[in-house]
Amino acid sequence: EAILRANRARYEKYVTMHKGIKVLYLQLRKAMYGTLMAALLWYELFANTIKSMGFVINPYDACVANKEIQGKQFTICWYVDDLKLSHDNPAVVKEMINTLQEKFGEMNVEEGNKFTYLGMDIEIREQKVHIMMRSYIQECIDSFGEAINTCAATPATNALMNIDEKVEKLDDRRAKIYHHIVAKLLYVCKRSRLDIQVAIAFLCTRVKCPNIHDWLKLRRVLQYLRGSINLCRTISMSSFYKMQIFVDASHAVHHDMRSDTGGCVSMGVGVIHSRSAKQTLNSRSSTESELIGSSDYLPYVVWLLYFFESQGYRIKKKLFHQDNQSTIRILKNGKKSGGKQSRHVNIRYFWKAD
Repeated sequence: EAILRANRARYEKYVTMHKGIKVLYLQLRKAMYGTLMAALLWYELFANTIKSMGFVINPYDACVANKEIQGKQFTICWYVDDLKLSHDNPAVVKEMINTLQEKFGEMNVEEGNKFTYLGMDIEIREQKVHIMMRSYIQECIDSFGEAINTCAATPATNALMNIDEKVEKLDDRRAKIYHHIVAKLLYVCKRSRLDIQVAIAFLCTRVKCPNIHDWLKLRRVLQYLRGSINLCRTISMSSFYKMQIFVDASHAVHHDMRSDTGGCVSMGVGVIHSRSAKQTLNSRSSTESELIGSSDYLPYVVWLLYFFESQGYRIKKKLFHQDNQSTIRILKNGKKSGGKQSRHVNIRYFWKAD
């Protein structure tokens, strides 16, 4: 009703400005696809429906819900109106599908070990998840507008983060292409090709005003992808009770002398989470850069721990890998290992020592 009153006020203002125009007000009986409220209303409808069936939503991911059926955990994950149902007994999954179809109508159901979803070709074999995005990557290469006939051994050179503001800016047409492809590759590097994450993280910082050098750096990424287009991301969870965290930082590598943080989490083969990002403040030493990097990445690890615990898996062993000896001593001992060179470091970078 509040939204209806606000819209009516807008229309009345419009009518005052354009006298003689008649306005017809309509109140929808259900959400209209594409409107701002539609997604929220759909979520509330679906979430309330499965909660009424006994499912409990994970407090750390509002689109994951669980229920114990026949002594085993039944999990529903959803992204808008796409669902993934999993249970030890296939018959229980089919029964749940029938129940949901009675409520929401007929659904397109895919079963088996191979799926294509949002550009990802997903295959489950030998207790591992394999993800490829060959077609999606090829679309990026084709939309570049210039022939990519050669291959590169790496996604970037040592000059990746060098910026020369005197270099000619891209024209509007190529600037739009640049922005479009970088956005698509940002999706790719988070889903299947973590090996281009550093390069794409930097290219994302240049989308507002890219120049010729940025165009060539994007071309280098595409050349690398062309030569490794069949590379597959493989993930397995060999142990739900052991988590390995790796964090590193490159000191003062950006043009404004800020450092870059890289981190990942593994619980078996491959990594389940990774991140590469420019640090938001300047540091005076590599030790300080490593401290900042650890502080910036570990919150993602803490969230994962909470999420898995809510799923019923308590991680008993957590191994944090760090290669800077000074940072290791500070992480172990807190301010007891801090001297005059690290006295200025803010207290928030010592929370990791507890």
